[in-house]
Amino acid sequence: MLNRRTFFGATAAVAIAAAPAVTVADVSADRELLELGRQWEIAVERRATAAELADRLLAEYDRTKPETPRLRATAEDCERGIGRNGGVGATIPWESVLLVCRRAREWRAQPEHMPGRMKWAERFERAYERHDTALRLHAESIGLTAADAEYDAAYDALNAIEERIVAAPCSSLEGLRVKARVAKRLIPPITDTDNDWHDTAALSVIDSILSGR
Repeated sequence: MLNRRTFFGATAAVAIAAAPAVTVADVSADRELLELGRQWEIAVERRATAAELADRLLAEYDRTKPETPRLRATAEDCERGIGRNGGVGATIPWESVLLVCRRAREWRAQPEHMPGRMKWAERFERAYERHDTALRLHAESIGLTAADAEYDAAYDALNAIEERIVAAPCSSLEGLRVKARVAKRLIPPITDTDNDWHDTAALSVIDSILSGR
């Protein structure tokens, strides 16, 4: 996977190599790189569209997802430290349900020593499984599952194109600009808190390439 440091190193090296005057033959030699640049623009738009849809559906999911089940504490629950503060009949926090489920997985590694605890944990595991299934079905019903899958596919496709652009040889200024556009997407802008001096220097070179100055 690309990162901004390795990409800028590759782009800067190409910038030095591409400094001589550009000829028609140079552009012809970069035909594959220019085609990758066209595919890259389409892939960027695809990922942006997928991200927008996934974000919108995630917000809808958070608003409309099934409520967390409410388990009432039994005397055994209180004895085992679950629901103790509220007493018998109190609602058990969902975090405590998840904690019991995690411990139950550990207990299964030594079932001969934990038969009572495992039997007790079954009620919590059933509640978790029902809720998990309800959440999964809800995500599928509103299209979030499919949207997430499309985003992942769009991300992978974009990254694959960017890796090919980085690896492609470059003989022309137009080809170098393809590489520079990709580099600019990977580097935080000057106004970003993640931007540091190395990023600012890289952007200066990239912007000069893109502007032709």
